[in-house]
Amino acid sequence: MKRILSFCLVIIMCLGLTACGGKSETITVTIPAKSSQSVVFFDKEFTATKNKLKVSFEGMKQAEVLLSPTNDTLTGFITQTVSETKSTKIDAKKNEKFKIGIVSQNTTDSDVTVTLKIKNIEFE
Repeated sequence: MKRILSFCLVIIMCLGLTACGGKSETITVTIPAKSSQSVVFFDKEFTATKNKLKVSFEGMKQAEVLLSPTNDTLTGFITQTVSETKSTKIDAKKNEKFKIGIVSQNTTDSDVTVTLKIKNIEFE
């Protein structure tokens, strides 16, 4: 009986750890030199696997990350300021498809590459 109980507890713990993880993806967005665009979008769509996305990035000290639901690009934008020093959680609707972009202009003479690490998403 103790063995069965121990086995069941191990299985429950493994399933719990697997479910808590959430898949992380790393994407790169390039903001062209002397760009006057206000938003630069990543070219792939993704699906949120949970109601909160965890976003961290490198390449700029601070930027606004924009989520745009692909079912209606005129409403429902979600923006969140993200700092390079810590990750930020962004509300998202589970199982909804989104595009992600960086709200920024690049007035320099060289491209700026921003790398985003996003947890709780799956690419289409």
